[in-house]
Amino acid sequence: MPWPLTWLGVLLGAWLASIPGALLGALLGHALDRRLRFSSAERVQWLLAKRGLWPAGKLQWQFRLLGALAKADGQVKPEHIQQAREEMATLGLDALGRELAMHAFAEGKRRGLSVLGGLRRRGRWLNAEQRQAWLASAWRMAWADGRIAEGERHLLARAGAALGASGEELRAQAQQTRRQAQQQKASGGADSLTAALHLLGVPAEADEAEVKQAYRRLLSRHHPDKQAQQGEAAVQHATELTRQLREAYQLVCQRRGWR
Repeated sequence: MPWPLTWLGVLLGAWLASIPGALLGALLGHALDRRLRFSSAERVQWLLAKRGLWPAGKLQWQFRLLGALAKADGQVKPEHIQQAREEMATLGLDALGRELAMHAFAEGKRRGLSVLGGLRRRGRWLNAEQRQAWLASAWRMAWADGRIAEGERHLLARAGAALGASGEELRAQAQQTRRQAQQQKASGGADSLTAALHLLGVPAEADEAEVKQAYRRLLSRHHPDKQAQQGEAAVQHATELTRQLREAYQLVCQRRGWR
């Protein structure tokens, strides 16, 4: 329902003072709706989730950690973006959940090590299974480009400590993720071209017209101007993503000999 506080004001006002109360309640409620930008039910849901008051918002700190890890080596690569999408698919997030996850991912890139404070507070509410799932997700992100940089290793160690993981847990998780990454590499894991095609959302056999169409569609969908209402972090993420899309498209064109 659009303008929820407006309708709430109408109902409360009518209950308290009949028609005059309903009119006054509508005016006050609409003023609050406009101030809080509650223009639609989806907007209300998004704001509640952003503050952790909706189920989809509970994973935000996980994706803030993933964003911080992606930027820990200085540059977010297409493989990192693709890994974030794979984590969302694994969790079965809906449209709102994916939007919140990408927003949190962008915040994590910007905040870096400062995400550790929030992790430490929320780590107390995670059980052992949830903590292991978060750590496994973090290690997968760190290995997304096929290597663990020193900055990523440092952040992983501190994130594990913030979540209350034991040294044994961290070592076991590191070894398991390393084995998985090595197995993927041995079986012909994704190179830069494959990662670029994944980012553009096209199959390996896609022709030039199909790749160009996908590229233009994604550029239009993720244009920074379209994210202005979602805040600075969303605009920064959209700017970074469009840069990654351009680089991916240029790489595909270069490898395939297209102009």
